[in-house]
Order: sequence, then C-alpha cells, then structure tokens
Amino acid sequence: MMTIRRLSIGAGYKYLLKSIAVGDGPEGTAKSDLVRYYSETGTPPGVFLGSGLVGLDSGRGVAVGQSVTAENLQRMLQDCADPITGEVLGRVPSTKAVGGFDLTFSPSKSVSVAWALADKNTREVIYRCHQEAIAEVLAYAEREVFHSRSGKNGCVEEDIMGVVAASFTHFDSRDGDPQLHDHVVILNRVQAKSDGAWRTLDSRGLFASTVMLSEMHQGILSDLLTAELGWDWTAHTRRSSTAPKWEVAGVSKLLMDEFSQRTTAIVSAKDRLIAQFEADHHRAPTDVEVLKLRQTATLSTRRAKKGLGLGELTDEWTTRAAPYLEDEPMAWVHELGGRDVPAFTSAEFEDEILLDIANAALDVVSAKRPTFSRANVQAEVFRQIQGVRFTEPAERILTAARATDLAVAQALLITTPNLHHTPRFLLRANGTSKFLRTGHWLYTSTTLLDAEARLLDAGQRLDGSVVSSATVAEVTQQRLPGKTFKLSVDQAHAVEQITTSGRALDLLVGPAGTGKSTTMAGLRAAWESEHGADSVIGLAPSAAAAEVLGDDMGIDTDNLSKWLHEHRQHGQRVRELGELRETARLIERSGRVPSSRLHASITRREEALARWTLRAGQLVVVDEASLASTFALDELTSAVLDARAKVVLVGDWAQLSSVDAGGMFRTLARDRGEDTSTLADVRRFKADWEKEASLGVRNGTLSALGTYATHGRIKDGTRDEMLNALYTAWKDDTDRGLHSIMLAGDTTTVNELNARARFDRVASGVVVEEGVGVAGAMTAGTHDLVVTRENNRRLATGTGWVKNGDVWTVSATHPDGSMTVTRVSGRGSVVLPAKYVADNVELAYATTAHCAQGRTVDTAHAFASPTTTREVLYVALTRGSHSNHLYVNTHYDPDPSTGHDGLTEIPSAVEVLAGVLCHEGSDVSATDMIRRSQTQSIAALVAEYDTIVAMAEGSRWDEVLSESGLSTTELAQTKASPAYAALLAQLRDAENRGFDVDTELPMLVTGRAFDDADDVASVLHHRVDRYVTGVGYPRPLASELVAGVFTRPTGITEPDVALALNDRADAIELRARELATTAIQRGDAWVQDFGDAPPTGELYEKWVLEIATGAAYLDRWGMGNLDTILDDVTVNHEQASQRSRVLGAAQRAHALTVVETPPVKAAFVFSDGQLLEPPAHVLGLDS
Repeated sequence: MMTIRRLSIGAGYKYLLKSIAVGDGPEGTAKSDLVRYYSETGTPPGVFLGSGLVGLDSGRGVAVGQSVTAENLQRMLQDCADPITGEVLGRVPSTKAVGGFDLTFSPSKSVSVAWALADKNTREVIYRCHQEAIAEVLAYAEREVFHSRSGKNGCVEEDIMGVVAASFTHFDSRDGDPQLHDHVVILNRVQAKSDGAWRTLDSRGLFASTVMLSEMHQGILSDLLTAELGWDWTAHTRRSSTAPKWEVAGVSKLLMDEFSQRTTAIVSAKDRLIAQFEADHHRAPTDVEVLKLRQTATLSTRRAKKGLGLGELTDEWTTRAAPYLEDEPMAWVHELGGRDVPAFTSAEFEDEILLDIANAALDVVSAKRPTFSRANVQAEVFRQIQGVRFTEPAERILTAARATDLAVAQALLITTPNLHHTPRFLLRANGTSKFLRTGHWLYTSTTLLDAEARLLDAGQRLDGSVVSSATVAEVTQQRLPGKTFKLSVDQAHAVEQITTSGRALDLLVGPAGTGKSTTMAGLRAAWESEHGADSVIGLAPSAAAAEVLGDDMGIDTDNLSKWLHEHRQHGQRVRELGELRETARLIERSGRVPSSRLHASITRREEALARWTLRAGQLVVVDEASLASTFALDELTSAVLDARAKVVLVGDWAQLSSVDAGGMFRTLARDRGEDTSTLADVRRFKADWEKEASLGVRNGTLSALGTYATHGRIKDGTRDEMLNALYTAWKDDTDRGLHSIMLAGDTTTVNELNARARFDRVASGVVVEEGVGVAGAMTAGTHDLVVTRENNRRLATGTGWVKNGDVWTVSATHPDGSMTVTRVSGRGSVVLPAKYVADNVELAYATTAHCAQGRTVDTAHAFASPTTTREVLYVALTRGSHSNHLYVNTHYDPDPSTGHDGLTEIPSAVEVLAGVLCHEGSDVSATDMIRRSQTQSIAALVAEYDTIVAMAEGSRWDEVLSESGLSTTELAQTKASPAYAALLAQLRDAENRGFDVDTELPMLVTGRAFDDADDVASVLHHRVDRYVTGVGYPRPLASELVAGVFTRPTGITEPDVALALNDRADAIELRARELATTAIQRGDAWVQDFGDAPPTGELYEKWVLEIATGAAYLDRWGMGNLDTILDDVTVNHEQASQRSRVLGAAQRAHALTVVETPPVKAAFVFSDGQLLEPPAHVLGLDS
C-alpha cells in the first residue's frame, strides 16, 4: 500500500529530524544491514533516492543510498534547498508552502507479521524485497507520473530529470504492532529537462495516480517475495470493497487481527480504568465519568515512539503470536515458503488473454465512473492480475501497460486533444501539446454515452400525459388527502408545472428541507384526480427510502433495483402465461378440468404482470434520483416511454450521487434550465439563519462557514478529540430525549463511534454485554440498536420485510449467532439468521452520510476532515431540524498507523472546510464532461497566450532584463516567478505606449533595492505600471486589446506563433461574447454597471461588446457572478490594470444609451478610467 501526505515548510522537517533521522539508528550503519538494530535502539538512518540527485551539489550529484544527515534534511524541508550546498532550488518558498511529499510504502499486514516473526536471514530477504519494490515504483513514477510546470499559472507541463528523495524505514506502527514501512520524502523541487530550471513538483498527477502506484507496489513486492522465498498468496474478501485483499498464504486472520489492536486496546484500557475507579471510589462511575475515562484510555493507548530496538520489539511480537501458532514462530515462517508458484513473463500472455483482463477492468471502471482516466483503468488492471506472479517487476508493468492499452482502445476518448494550434516549441515528441497534462485524457464508454443521450432526448419529449390546470388548481387549494395542511405557494407551483407540462420525463429539484416529500404527495393527489387510483408508482434507490416515500405519498412503493428486476421478467412471464393458458385450453378441450395447481400458476403470473407492468397514463415518481445510476434511470425511462407513461425524477443535484456511474440528474436539470421545477423555500430548520447558511454550503459559498462558526456549530481538534466531543454531544442529546444521529464519511469512523456508544450503554446497564458477532468485527446484544444492510423479502415481519437501512432493537440473541429484532417503532419482529447477522447487520448509533441522505432528525453531529466532499458536508449539515454540528479533524492523517504528529502545519477548521467546499465529489456525467472539455476558460486561454508570447520573445526579454540592473539572483527569481508572464505582458504593453525599455526600465530597477521584496517580478510589474500611468503614456485603444482587456504583442511575424496567438485571441473573444450574452439573458447584477441596453441594433451590438469586456475580466480572475464590478477587489497589479480597462468599457457602454431626458441621479462618474464621486449638481446638492 502507498499513501501520500503533504509536508509543510518547517513543520515537516522538525518532526523528521526529531523522530526519524536524528539519533534513531547507529551512525555509519548501512540501511540494508538490520543486524545492528536487534541490539541498538531506533531505526536505520535515512538514505537518498531518486534520479534527480544528479543535479544536486552544483551539478556534481549525490549517490543513491548515501546517508541523509540532519543538515541535509533541514535544507530540503525548511528551505527547499540543495541538501548538500544549501542553495535554494528555484523560488524561495513561502512560510505556508508545501516543502515535500511523504510517500509511505507499507506491505500488507501478513507480510509485516511474517517479517516480525522470521529469523534474521529471512527478515533481511523480506526487507530487501521491500526496498526493491519501492525503488521500482519510484522509478516508474519518475518516468510516467512526476512532472513540473512552467509558463503562466503553470500551464505548460515539463518533463523532469527525476525526483530528490530521502527514505526512512520504520519497523512498527505507532501502536506497537509490526508494520514494516518506509517514509519516502520527496522534495517539492524538481529539475526540468527543457531548461534545467528547478521548479515545484506538479502534485496533481501524483495524487491522481496514488491508487495505481499502490496496486503496482503490492504486486511487485509479492512477485519478489515469491521469487526469493517461495511464498504463495490468497485473496481475502473485504466488506468495504469488492476488490479482494491479497495476503501471504498460511497467515491466519486471527493472527493478523492480533497485530491490529488499536480499538481493542482502547476498550481494554477503559475496562481497567473503570475497575480502578470502582476500587478507589467504592461505586460505579457516572455516565460523564465514563466518558472521561474513555478519553483517558484513548490517549493512554496512543503509543508514543520510544525508539525500541528491533530485538525488544521482536521479543514482544513473538510472545503475542505464540497463542495463534502451533510451531515455534521462526519455524512457522519457514513453512510459509518453499511452494511451487509459477511466474510468467509478459510474452507468455497473448493479446486474446489480455483482452479478457482489459474488458474486465473496463467493465469495473466504467460501471463506477461516468468518465475515467488511463490511471483509473491501469489501477484496475493491476488489481485484476494481483493473483498472478511475474518473473520481474518490468514484466508485471509491461503486462499491465499492454492490457491498459487494449482497454482504453475500446473506450471513447472525450478529451479534445488540441483545441487550438500549438507552436512547435510547445509540442512533445509524440505531437501532443504541452498545454495538456500527461495522463489527463478522459474516456467514457459508448454504452454510457448512449444511455445519457436517450435520457436527454426523453427530457425534451412533450408527448407525456397531463392533468388539466383546473384540476390542479382545485387540488392545490385544498388540504392534502390525510393531512392537515395545504401545499405552499412554491410547492403548488411545482405540482402545476409538472402535471401540466406534457413532458415524458420531468424533474423536481429541491434543496434539503424544502418539502419535496410534501410536494410529491401533492403530485399524487393531482394525478389520481384525473388518472384514477393506482395511477402513481413510487420508486427510490433504496428500499428504506422507498418505504419513507410510501409513507409520505400514501402508496405502495419499491426500490428501483427491485422494480427493474421484476420488469425484466415481463417477456418471460408473458410467454409462461401463454403456455399455461394454452395447456389449460388443451385440457379443457379434452374434457378434463385443469388442476387447481395450474390455475394457481396462471393466477400468480397474471398478478405479477398486473403488478409490474406499466400502463399508459401512469406517473412514476423516483425520489432521491441523484442517487440512481445512469443505467438504472435509462432503463426505467425507456420502459416508461414504451408504456406511454410519465416519469418524474425528484432530488437535489447538490447532494450525494450514485455509487455507480451517475451524474445525469444534474445534467438533466442543466439541460432543462429555468424551466426546471424548483423548490426554494427551506422549511426544515428552526433557526432562520440556518436556512440561508445551508444554501450557502450547497452553493459553495465560503461566508456560510463563518455563519456556522459564529453560531458555535463548528469545533476543531485532533481526530480523537473530535470523536470524543461528537460522541459526548450526541449522548447529551439522546439523554434529553432528542432524536439525534452521529455521521461520518467512512465506515472505519462509523464503526469506532458505534463501538463507543455500545460500550457506554453496556457500562450503564442499558445493553447486555454478551451478544453475537455482527458486521465490522462488532458485537450486538439485547437492547442494542442495529441496522440491516441487505434486502431480504423472505424475512417477513408481518408489517413488511427486512430492508437495507431498517433500524431495529435487538430483542434477544441466540447461541447459533442468530438474533431476534423488533422494529424501533415496535411494529413487527423477525429472527435474523446467523449468516445474515454476521454479514449484514451493523450497530446503528452512527451512520455514513450516504445512508443518512433523505432522513430528518432533531440534531445531527457530523465528523469532517480534509477528505470530506462538499456533498457529504451539505448532507451532514441538513439532517437536523433543531441543530447541526461539525467536528473537524484539523490533524488529518491518511494512514494513522504510520503517521507522525508535526508533519504539517495545523489548519483552522474554517480553512479545512473551505477546502471541503472546493472538493466536489459527485459524478459529472460524460455529457457534461465533454461540454467542459470543448470549452476553455478565459483564464486558461490567457495563460497559454501570454506563455506563448513570453517564449517567442524570450531571448529578447532575457537580454533586456539582464541589462536592466537586476542582480543574477534577482533575475533568476524574476524568471522563476509565477508573475513573470504578467510582467512581460506589462512590459510589452508599456513599450507599445512609448515606454523605453532600454533606458527607463533600468531607472526603475536601480531606483530602489528589492531587498524586502517577496516577489521581484510582481514588484517590478507594479513599478512599471505606476510609472507609465504617472508619465501619462497613452492607453491602448480597446480595439488593440484582446476582448478589450488583454495586451496583444507587436512584431511577432513567425507564422507558427502568430497562428497560435490568433487562435487563442479569437477563442477568448468568442468566449467573452458567449458569457456576456448569458449574463444579459440571466439578468446578472453586474451587467447593470454598464447601463441600460440601447434601443437600436448597431448600438446594442457595441453595448454587448463592452459587457463582453467585463465578462472576460470576471472569467479571467474567477470572480463568479458579482453584484458589481465597481468594487476594487484586485489582488495584484496585473488585475488592477485590467480592471481599469473594464471601468473604461463601462463608461463607454453608458455613453451608448440613448436617454430622452437627463438622469436625475448619476450612480457614478468615470474620469480616465477611474471611479469618482458624482458632481454635486448631478445629485441636486448644489443649491
């Protein structure tokens, strides 16, 4: 397994110096020599890795395997400097910059267990294989994954010489279990092949390839261990994933569990603390005291690094393993090997065989994602071949590459290769543009794209059944059937829109808490008024959601998968019914009477056909439709259209999407536009502020986070602190009789919260301690709350059947592992078989956001971390009607067992949540992704435009700047700055206006030192801009600028370059015009800054072009839909100069408006592109 952590400047190296590199192992010992560590304390010294070492030490290079000193590491991670010379590599990093990346390589648990118990020679072999596997993966990543970026905003991808890395070995987890692992610390500076410059590592490709590299590492390590020791491997099923986990054959699960004791240790420690408390106080602790003891246990079992020698650790591990082994541990490890396991080369696999692997991988990936990358496919290919051994690491990598090639050849490439012409100097050897990231090609399947197209076509059809407006008006003016209230205005309007639209496929979009359930009840009432009883069918992605839907709408409902399964039997049922009827007819013709059994068979099929066959005029309502997969929606919609019925998809595109390929609910809503039936009034929350704040989170508005923080709804701290706080608050609420829920984004955290809740309920005597095993290695006893996780219609309760998501109280447990459960409502009991209990029953005190979507409770307490997505956050913050609280892990670690405190700066809760708002996790349909790939933002186009100009004129400006008076260091920093392209654009603009770069630029450079400048390029940009404005050089005409905003170069005559620039200039202006038209049609607030639209066609066109200038500016700076462009929110000198051009455009736009009488009041006045106070006489203040 491989995980990645970012290492912040300063914080990262301090921990590594203290706990990994300095004083841990005996100096002068080679890393591969583990013998010394049986008697010595600590871990081996770090060593250098990576092909990028050749560029260090002023070009003399550093040898792979050379020891890393404390000074070396400090230079790397504190200063991003050459570890040998101390010279800063590239730009001086800011205090909050990323200094490096910790790639932690950990073998599977069975490998670490065998390594821990082996003799010294075998242990050396395992360790050597571990190191070789890391080297192979790192070398592959250097060839295929690692890149840097140059150009404006890093728009050009650069190939690199390699990475500079330092590797540190650890023997155990932070909790003392055997956990062989290496921290490979990669410096966030790499040397480009093109120009030798040191720049930051482009981490996007690294993070996108994490899973693929992790799967590669596991396979390579398994190959090496099999070759050296003759080990075989077995697949273990995992509850949290359909992919098997491969472990060493012969290592039992019980033994592996023994060395994964964090949770067990906490429980045991708490038991001891409670016993000690009772002995000291002669009474049992109160609930509050139990919670405090639990917190103490959590902290006390979090083992600090003690620097124990390997010998001491081995003695401890051997003692712990003894009860699980029949042989002496070393002999047991020896027996694991010596197996005859065949190993293959890539050449032994014909393409026909690899095509099967490719198809299997493609099926898995395309079923999960609407679009996917080559890395996604390759990761699945590596999973598919994990059980096969290869003779060499290169053979595994080659085989995976061949199978991946075959897979993507069958997929549909949706990334547009080159939207615009790219000059030759920015093309790779294979002809692709360096503006496109390697491996960023996106694919989809033709099957999925066809399904999306059918849904979009269905959404435009107007041949669906309707209800008359008079009927709708009558229904919406009355109380709903069986209710004491009527529909609200927006709910009634939505019902009218849907029932009278004539659309075969309709939508109802509503944010959380807007009353979608009530609206659906109104839909049913209106529809059945004209189409009769049983004309409305309710479906939902889960059986539990379908049951809630049925209660809300007052009809029988089913889950979508069940309905589709039954619908697929239609043809077979028709054939069987025909055959049975023919049999009955023949029997009757012979003078005999058909048997009752035959009649019963006929009746069953007739009833089934009546139950599962759609009729013309029926209305099918699908609740929580964003959770339904594209293929399921397509199949349902096709059935609806065939029957001449109507389907309504109900949900919220801002909430969670399907676990399979999805995203079509949002696409359909976008395609429908303003015609989509939408609910807007949030009713769920008791506090008015929470209504607006929840909508802010839904839309990704940062200010909403401040609102939650102001009202005390956000806490932050370590993971353990936050789980303790979350649990305490939840328990307080439940003790007060509130319906409260604990939420988390992952099953591990959910299990931990469930275990904590159960332990305290046992301690307080509410729940019986003895019980039976349930899923997640937990125990459930009498009076526990549990949830079932698999539909089973054979397990009937008298009031229904057992569904995924049903919550129960355990009435009794039985010796065979079965349990009797009763619905929490008290209506209906059932005995769950032992196997069902073990596989599909969980404790129900905490749940995931996915399972909670659609539920409403009194209070919700949710755990959040940097991995939380916006959709999960939004769902978590909208479950509670009384209150919703967040507990933010600001000390997140992707792999706590190998993590260490102090590796990164600790962000605030709001900083973490700001990242969450930017982290959208819902699927984007292939249709939308194609649309995005065919349109570049103006920000991206401008970055490419300025980069091409800078490179085309590079030699000239190199000469100008080198003669300007900048020192060698200042010149290097200027050229390495992200603001360099903007500086060159400013110099070009100034020169076009009359600025003499040969005489006036040196004056500006030498007039004041740059000693206190964080960014020389940015400071120089400001000096030139202010000087040119002060001198009064004429401004360029709008017609001389791209989209009225961006500077055009002069003097470029090379056709290849000119074509590339013209392509992008045209694209910028076209995009700006499109954005302006959309803004005018939507009535965006900022358009008002450009005055009213002129009445005539020619003037109107000119007015639109001026607005396009504002649209180009907003898109360039990612400013969204502002209320006004007049507020100065500029962040640098480039933006400020462009803003002045937009103000000029607004002034010209106002001049185009024809007004019969003078305005009574002027909102603003422009002078030389500046916003001034209106004259007093205009405001009527001069009298």
